[in-house]
Amino acid sequence: KRKKNIKKQKIRKKKHESEISAKRREKSRNIWLANVSEKNSKLWKLNLGYHCYLGLYFFVALWIVVESAHTHARDRDSTGDDQRDVNFYVNSLQTDWSSSTNPQTNQQQQLHINPDT
Repeated sequence: KRKKNIKKQKIRKKKHESEISAKRREKSRNIWLANVSEKNSKLWKLNLGYHCYLGLYFFVALWIVVESAHTHARDRDSTGDDQRDVNFYVNSLQTDWSSSTNPQTNQQQQLHINPDT
């Protein structure tokens, strides 16, 4: 009977020790989680600020590019450079095509361009 009591006491003691160690583990785990969550919240705030600034710089750069393109297009429209460039390009294409298909036209154009030759 005494041996059974000793076994029961040992079992109770082990159970009690395991409960205590479990409580310690839980407590240390909770402390660790609190530290990690605090660090994560700080990192999250830093990341949020970083991304806000990054987005701001991106939109400012985009706005500058769009404004400069718009201003450039408006300036070219007011001077008519676009139309002159297009007309010159089309005329040069027509000249190249007609000179390659009809050599006499090419000679006539040279006479028109430079009457001294």
